[in-house]
Amino acid sequence: MSNVLTSAVQEQSWQAVRVAFALSDRELDVLRCLFGGQSEKEVAECLVLSPHTVHTYLRRLARKLGVRNRAALVTRVLDVLLAPAPRSVQ
Repeated sequence: MSNVLTSAVQEQSWQAVRVAFALSDRELDVLRCLFGGQSEKEVAECLVLSPHTVHTYLRRLARKLGVRNRAALVTRVLDVLLAPAPRSVQ
């Protein structure tokens, strides 16, 4: 699969996460950075935010996803990211 197509599929998957959990664009940015292995401090630097703001976004994400810790947050998001794409009816 070409890099462009792979990127498009990945973007479509992330948009599914955004819709599934009613996330803001910024919440999705923080989540994607977290999935990229970045620490809160690194996310803050990458997105030009204070570490406190990133921490607040992470608390909001946990609340929206109905989880209590980062491991559960990751598991919940993976459920959506790895869900099979809906098939079109023909």
